Amino acid sequence: MSTDAGNIWSFIARDLPASSGGFDWHVPISADSYDVRIKVIAVDKSFQDSSDGSDVSLSIVPNAAPGEASASAPMLARRGAGTSVVVDYAPACGATDHVVYWGTGPIRGAVAWTASACGLGTAGTASFDPGGPSPGQLVYFVIVGQGATTEGSYGNASSGAERPDAVGVGACDKAQVIGTDCAP
Repeated sequence: MSTDAGNIWSFIARDLPASSGGFDWHVPISADSYDVRIKVIAVDKSFQDSSDGSDVSLSIVPNAAPGEASASAPMLARRGAGTSVVVDYAPACGATDHVVYWGTGPIRGAVAWTASACGLGTAGTASFDPGGPSPGQLVYFVIVGQGATTEGSYGNASSGAERPDAVGVGACDKAQVIGTDCAP
């Protein structure tokens, strides 16, 4: 394995029997690299070797928790059909899906998430229907990146503090892991 574009190589496994046919590699939790290359070297009984390596790099991101949606670009919302809202956003790095959480205000103190819509995908445009707010109220929402078992940041409030997690709100809720930096 190389983590520097193929300049220096280290072994992941050695002396595997020919009958193995493969190798399950458990990436160390501390691994974090954005230019990983893999090379396989086969040696026959006459000690002649042959190798093939990766011409394209791959990334290893530890604890693949998603980053923050729209951290690198503005989020734009517009009215959809009826009471629906259409949102354009920058997908969270490392996310395999997105969820929207919303609540109604005016906001007194901290936000209070009251509902959610799952399965927004990773296209960067989504639609959801929070219903119409009562007169004098508003609807606020956040798009959150999700992985298989975790979700990322809800972004920061105007105070700079992380917005609260929507624990137990709808079927979309997953364990939150924040602090993921996906930038190479």
